[in-house]
Amino acid sequence: MAFKRHDLAILRELVITDFKLRYQGSSLGYLWSLMRPLTLFTIYYLVFTKFLRFGDSMEHYTTYLLSGIMLWSFFSEATVVGMQSIVSRAGLIRKLNINKSVIVISTIVSALINLLINLLVLGLFLWLTGGTYFAGISVILVPVYLAGLVMLTVAVAFILATGYVYYRDIGHLWEVGLQAIFYLTPFIYPVSIIPEHFRKVIMLSPLACFVQGIRELTITDQVITSYQVGGWTYLGIIGLLMVAIIGFAWMIFAKQSKKFAENI
Repeated sequence: MAFKRHDLAILRELVITDFKLRYQGSSLGYLWSLMRPLTLFTIYYLVFTKFLRFGDSMEHYTTYLLSGIMLWSFFSEATVVGMQSIVSRAGLIRKLNINKSVIVISTIVSALINLLINLLVLGLFLWLTGGTYFAGISVILVPVYLAGLVMLTVAVAFILATGYVYYRDIGHLWEVGLQAIFYLTPFIYPVSIIPEHFRKVIMLSPLACFVQGIRELTITDQVITSYQVGGWTYLGIIGLLMVAIIGFAWMIFAKQSKKFAENI
Protein backbone atom coordinates (compact mmCIF):
# COMPACT_ATOMS: atom_id res chain seq x y z
CA MET A 1 0.00 0.00 0.00
CA ALA A 2 2.85 2.38 -0.77
CA PHE A 3 1.76 5.93 -1.62
CA LYS A 4 2.38 7.26 -5.11
CA ARG A 5 2.19 10.81 -6.40
CA HIS A 6 -1.30 10.39 -7.84
CA ASP A 7 -2.47 8.99 -4.47
CA LEU A 8 -1.66 12.33 -2.86
CA ALA A 9 -3.63 14.14 -5.58
CA ILE A 10 -6.62 11.87 -4.95
CA LEU A 11 -6.26 12.39 -1.20
CA ARG A 12 -6.36 16.16 -1.64
CA GLU A 13 -9.45 16.03 -3.84
CA LEU A 14 -11.26 13.68 -1.45
CA VAL A 15 -10.55 15.94 1.52
CA ILE A 16 -11.77 19.03 -0.36
CA THR A 17 -14.90 17.24 -1.56
CA ASP A 18 -15.67 15.89 1.91
CA PHE A 19 -15.35 19.35 3.46
CA LYS A 20 -17.65 20.90 0.87
CA LEU A 21 -20.30 18.20 1.20
CA ARG A 22 -20.20 18.11 5.00
CA TYR A 23 -21.45 21.67 5.41
CA GLN A 24 -23.38 22.04 2.17
CA GLY A 25 -26.72 23.73 2.77
CA SER A 26 -25.79 24.65 6.34
CA SER A 27 -26.31 28.27 7.36
CA LEU A 28 -23.52 28.12 9.97
CA GLY A 29 -21.15 26.15 7.75
CA TYR A 30 -17.74 25.49 9.30
CA LEU A 31 -18.87 26.91 12.64
CA TRP A 32 -20.52 23.54 13.30
CA SER A 33 -17.06 22.05 13.74
CA LEU A 34 -16.78 24.31 16.80
CA MET A 35 -20.38 24.21 17.95
CA ARG A 36 -20.50 20.46 18.70
CA PRO A 37 -17.53 20.27 21.10
CA LEU A 38 -18.46 23.59 22.71
CA THR A 39 -22.02 22.40 23.27
CA LEU A 40 -20.79 19.15 24.84
CA PHE A 41 -18.35 21.16 26.93
CA THR A 42 -21.14 23.38 28.26
CA ILE A 43 -23.22 20.37 29.28
CA TYR A 44 -20.37 18.54 30.98
CA TYR A 45 -19.13 21.74 32.60
CA LEU A 46 -22.48 22.29 34.31
CA VAL A 47 -22.71 18.65 35.41
CA PHE A 48 -19.15 18.10 36.61
CA THR A 49 -18.39 21.51 38.13
CA LYS A 50 -21.76 22.62 39.52
CA PHE A 51 -23.19 19.27 40.63
CA LEU A 52 -20.39 16.71 40.99
CA ARG A 53 -17.77 19.34 41.90
CA PHE A 54 -14.91 17.64 40.02
CA GLY A 55 -13.30 20.99 39.37
CA ASP A 56 -12.66 21.64 43.07
CA SER A 57 -9.69 19.26 43.15
CA MET A 58 -7.83 20.68 40.14
CA GLU A 59 -6.84 24.12 39.00
CA HIS A 60 -7.84 25.07 35.45
CA TYR A 61 -10.35 22.21 35.37
CA THR A 62 -12.46 24.17 32.89
CA THR A 63 -9.63 24.14 30.34
CA TYR A 64 -8.88 20.51 31.22
CA LEU A 65 -12.47 19.59 30.39
CA LEU A 66 -12.57 21.62 27.17
CA SER A 67 -9.37 20.00 25.88
CA GLY A 68 -10.74 16.55 26.66
CA ILE A 69 -13.97 17.18 24.76
CA MET A 70 -12.06 18.44 21.72
CA LEU A 71 -9.64 15.51 21.65
CA TRP A 72 -12.49 13.06 22.18
CA SER A 73 -14.52 14.65 19.38
CA PHE A 74 -11.61 14.09 17.00
CA PHE A 75 -11.10 10.46 17.98
CA SER A 76 -14.80 9.53 17.87
CA GLU A 77 -15.53 11.42 14.64
CA ALA A 78 -12.45 10.14 12.82
CA THR A 79 -12.98 6.50 13.77
CA VAL A 80 -16.68 6.55 12.86
CA VAL A 81 -16.28 8.20 9.46
CA GLY A 82 -13.12 6.19 8.83
CA MET A 83 -15.02 2.98 9.56
CA GLN A 84 -17.72 3.90 7.03
CA SER A 85 -15.39 5.37 4.41
CA ILE A 86 -14.79 2.29 2.24
CA VAL A 87 -18.48 1.37 2.08
CA SER A 88 -19.59 4.96 1.46
CA ARG A 89 -17.12 5.26 -1.44
CA ALA A 90 -18.16 1.93 -2.98
CA GLY A 91 -18.86 3.47 -6.38
CA LEU A 92 -15.40 5.02 -6.54
CA ILE A 93 -13.71 1.76 -5.55
CA ARG A 94 -15.59 -0.25 -8.18
CA LYS A 95 -14.73 2.19 -10.97
CA LEU A 96 -11.12 3.02 -10.14
CA ASN A 97 -8.15 0.95 -9.07
CA ILE A 98 -6.88 3.25 -6.32
CA ASN A 99 -5.04 2.85 -3.06
CA LYS A 100 -7.86 2.08 -0.63
CA SER A 101 -5.95 3.49 2.33
CA VAL A 102 -6.23 6.95 0.74
CA ILE A 103 -10.00 6.81 1.16
CA VAL A 104 -9.79 6.07 4.88
CA ILE A 105 -7.05 8.63 5.50
CA SER A 106 -8.98 11.35 3.65
CA THR A 107 -11.83 11.17 6.16
CA ILE A 108 -9.38 11.35 9.06
CA VAL A 109 -7.66 14.38 7.54
CA SER A 110 -11.03 16.13 7.46
CA ALA A 111 -11.54 15.34 11.16
CA LEU A 112 -7.96 16.46 11.86
CA ILE A 113 -8.63 19.84 10.24
CA ASN A 114 -11.60 20.25 12.58
CA LEU A 115 -9.34 19.35 15.53
CA LEU A 116 -6.73 21.93 14.53
CA ILE A 117 -9.43 24.60 14.30
CA ASN A 118 -10.69 23.59 17.74
CA LEU A 119 -7.15 23.66 19.17
CA LEU A 120 -6.76 27.25 17.98
CA VAL A 121 -9.84 28.11 20.04
CA LEU A 122 -8.42 26.14 22.96
CA GLY A 123 -5.13 28.04 22.64
CA LEU A 124 -7.03 31.34 22.84
CA PHE A 125 -8.92 30.06 25.87
CA LEU A 126 -5.64 29.04 27.53
CA TRP A 127 -4.18 32.47 26.88
CA LEU A 128 -7.24 34.25 28.31
CA THR A 129 -7.38 32.09 31.44
CA GLY A 130 -3.64 31.99 32.06
CA GLY A 131 -3.74 28.22 32.40
CA THR A 132 -0.84 27.39 30.14
CA TYR A 133 2.89 27.20 30.52
CA PHE A 134 3.41 26.06 26.92
CA ALA A 135 7.14 26.62 26.48
CA GLY A 136 10.49 24.91 26.26
CA ILE A 137 10.26 21.13 25.82
CA SER A 138 6.47 21.43 25.44
CA VAL A 139 6.93 22.86 21.95
CA ILE A 140 8.53 19.55 20.93
CA LEU A 141 6.52 17.06 22.97
CA VAL A 142 2.99 18.34 22.29
CA PRO A 143 3.28 17.65 18.52
CA VAL A 144 4.72 14.22 19.41
CA TYR A 145 1.69 13.41 21.56
CA LEU A 146 -0.67 14.75 18.89
CA ALA A 147 1.09 12.64 16.25
CA GLY A 148 0.68 9.59 18.48
CA LEU A 149 -3.04 10.31 18.87
CA VAL A 150 -3.44 10.66 15.09
CA MET A 151 -1.52 7.43 14.38
CA LEU A 152 -3.62 5.54 16.92
CA THR A 153 -6.80 6.93 15.37
CA VAL A 154 -5.70 5.98 11.85
CA ALA A 155 -4.87 2.44 12.97
CA VAL A 156 -8.23 1.98 14.69
CA ALA A 157 -10.02 3.39 11.63
CA PHE A 158 -8.19 0.92 9.34
CA ILE A 159 -9.26 -2.02 11.51
CA LEU A 160 -12.87 -0.83 11.70
CA ALA A 161 -13.07 -0.01 7.98
CA THR A 162 -11.85 -3.48 7.10
CA GLY A 163 -14.36 -5.21 9.36
CA TYR A 164 -17.23 -2.93 8.31
CA VAL A 165 -16.92 -4.07 4.69
CA TYR A 166 -17.85 -7.62 5.76
CA TYR A 167 -19.91 -7.06 8.91
CA ARG A 168 -22.13 -3.98 9.21
CA ASP A 169 -22.88 -4.91 12.82
CA ILE A 170 -19.46 -3.49 13.67
CA GLY A 171 -21.03 -0.05 13.38
CA HIS A 172 -23.39 -0.80 16.27
CA LEU A 173 -20.67 -2.49 18.29
CA TRP A 174 -18.35 0.47 17.86
CA GLU A 175 -21.06 2.86 18.99
CA VAL A 176 -21.17 0.96 22.30
CA GLY A 177 -17.38 0.67 22.35
CA LEU A 178 -16.97 4.43 22.00
CA GLN A 179 -19.14 5.01 25.05
CA ALA A 180 -17.00 2.59 27.05
CA ILE A 181 -13.77 4.22 25.85
CA PHE A 182 -15.13 7.67 26.67
CA TYR A 183 -15.77 6.82 30.31
CA LEU A 184 -12.70 4.60 30.74
CA THR A 185 -10.41 7.37 29.49
CA PRO A 186 -9.99 10.54 31.59
CA PHE A 187 -11.47 12.94 29.05
CA ILE A 188 -13.85 14.61 31.50
CA TYR A 189 -12.67 13.68 34.98
CA PRO A 190 -9.33 14.04 36.79
CA VAL A 191 -7.30 10.86 37.17
CA SER A 192 -6.85 11.73 40.85
CA ILE A 193 -10.42 10.62 41.64
CA ILE A 194 -9.75 7.08 40.35
CA PRO A 195 -8.71 4.43 42.92
CA GLU A 196 -5.03 3.63 42.51
CA HIS A 197 -5.49 0.00 41.37
CA PHE A 198 -7.86 1.11 38.58
CA ARG A 199 -5.64 4.05 37.76
CA LYS A 200 -2.76 1.71 36.90
CA VAL A 201 -4.95 -0.08 34.34
CA ILE A 202 -6.51 3.03 32.78
CA MET A 203 -3.18 4.81 32.30
CA LEU A 204 -1.80 1.88 30.29
CA SER A 205 -4.07 3.01 27.46
CA PRO A 206 -2.21 4.81 24.63
CA LEU A 207 -5.23 7.10 24.27
CA ALA A 208 -5.08 8.12 27.94
CA CYS A 209 -1.30 8.56 27.65
CA PHE A 210 -1.55 10.98 24.73
CA VAL A 211 -4.47 12.98 26.14
CA GLN A 212 -2.91 13.40 29.58
CA GLY A 213 0.50 14.18 28.11
CA ILE A 214 -0.92 17.03 26.04
CA ARG A 215 -2.74 18.40 29.08
CA GLU A 216 0.27 18.26 31.38
CA LEU A 217 2.36 20.23 28.90
CA THR A 218 -0.23 22.88 28.09
CA ILE A 219 -2.63 23.27 31.03
CA THR A 220 -1.33 22.33 34.49
CA ASP A 221 1.29 20.13 36.11
CA GLN A 222 -1.47 18.71 38.34
CA VAL A 223 -2.39 16.37 35.49
CA ILE A 224 -1.48 12.75 36.25
CA THR A 225 0.27 11.10 33.29
CA SER A 226 1.15 7.53 32.39
CA TYR A 227 4.78 8.26 33.23
CA GLN A 228 3.83 9.44 36.72
CA VAL A 229 1.80 6.28 37.30
CA GLY A 230 4.24 3.70 35.97
CA GLY A 231 7.44 5.44 34.91
CA TRP A 232 9.44 4.32 31.88
CA THR A 233 7.97 0.82 32.20
CA TYR A 234 4.51 2.13 31.34
CA LEU A 235 5.83 4.22 28.46
CA GLY A 236 7.63 1.15 27.11
CA ILE A 237 4.47 -0.97 27.33
CA ILE A 238 2.43 1.77 25.65
CA GLY A 239 5.04 1.98 22.89
CA LEU A 240 4.79 -1.77 22.30
CA LEU A 241 0.99 -1.56 22.26
CA MET A 242 1.16 1.17 19.63
CA VAL A 243 3.50 -0.88 17.46
CA ALA A 244 1.20 -3.91 17.79
CA ILE A 245 -1.98 -1.94 16.98
CA ILE A 246 -0.46 -0.13 13.99
CA GLY A 247 1.18 -3.30 12.67
CA PHE A 248 -2.03 -5.31 12.96
CA ALA A 249 -4.09 -2.53 11.34
CA TRP A 250 -1.71 -2.18 8.39
CA MET A 251 -1.44 -5.94 7.89
CA ILE A 252 -5.17 -6.69 7.95
CA PHE A 253 -6.05 -3.69 5.77
CA ALA A 254 -3.36 -4.48 3.19
CA LYS A 255 -4.48 -8.09 2.99
CA GLN A 256 -8.23 -7.46 2.76
CA SER A 257 -8.25 -4.26 0.67
CA LYS A 258 -7.69 -6.32 -2.51
CA LYS A 259 -11.12 -7.89 -1.99
CA PHE A 260 -13.06 -4.73 -1.08
CA ALA A 261 -14.51 -4.10 -4.54
CA GLU A 262 -16.18 -7.50 -4.69
CA ASN A 263 -17.57 -7.37 -1.15
CA ILE A 264 -19.16 -3.91 -0.89
